[in-house]
Amino acid sequence: FPLRRRLRAAVSLAEMGDESSAHALIKHLDDREPEIRIQSARGLGRMNHIRALDLIVERLEKETPWVRARFADTLLGFSSKASRPLLAYVEANHAGEDPSGVIEVVRVLGAIGDREAGPALTAVLDESDNPEVEIALVSALGLIGGPLSIPSLVAALHSPDWRVRAKAATAFGEIGDPEVVPDLDTVLRDQNWWVRRNSAAALTRLPGGLDTLYMALVSEDHFARDAAAEALADAGELNRARTHHEAGVASHDELRLLRHMRGEEVVPA
Repeated sequence: FPLRRRLRAAVSLAEMGDESSAHALIKHLDDREPEIRIQSARGLGRMNHIRALDLIVERLEKETPWVRARFADTLLGFSSKASRPLLAYVEANHAGEDPSGVIEVVRVLGAIGDREAGPALTAVLDESDNPEVEIALVSALGLIGGPLSIPSLVAALHSPDWRVRAKAATAFGEIGDPEVVPDLDTVLRDQNWWVRRNSAAALTRLPGGLDTLYMALVSEDHFARDAAAEALADAGELNRARTHHEAGVASHDELRLLRHMRGEEVVPA
């Protein structure tokens, strides 16, 4: 049949998600047309045809990056039923030469949101020496890792790769545990701008984080001062400080922020 009709059929079967079409969709996971392969995988995900899960995962390393990403997205249809086999795939392949499939699977695990996958992903992070895999793991753990992943994420916060450090800072903001405030305060002085920026942004989301940022305004490190001021402004603190200043009720912290923004020297209260 012409491609247009074949594609229309694949999309229709994917939308219906009827178990009776599982055999046909499995067959066309190997279709010569990428979009038909994607629609076949999507349909199998919609019907939660768990026996097709391994077949979909096996294709990840065979696809181009764009098709691979869309193929991986079809795994979301399996929801938490996919967690165990996907974790097994990550554990078996994370140290391989081509981590592209693992990176997509880790991303999917984070999107599925099954917190029971957190400990296993944390263990893989402890073992991994591939920065690309570590970035994916840290991002996922920010969503599903919880407090048990904090020691491993603290280690990631001091990775030699700035991308891993930046992702770890963001992950702490997602987890929301104030235990890491001192660690984030330390990396406000990181040599990389993204790490400083993400650390400051994470502090705005943690109990006690705003106080830490206000104290950073008097740091000897001008990079830390700038990162703190930017995060405070993004969090609405600058507007509040201006309003309070006009009303004559600005706090010492708010006055510090206003002086910094005016380029004046800021001293401790």
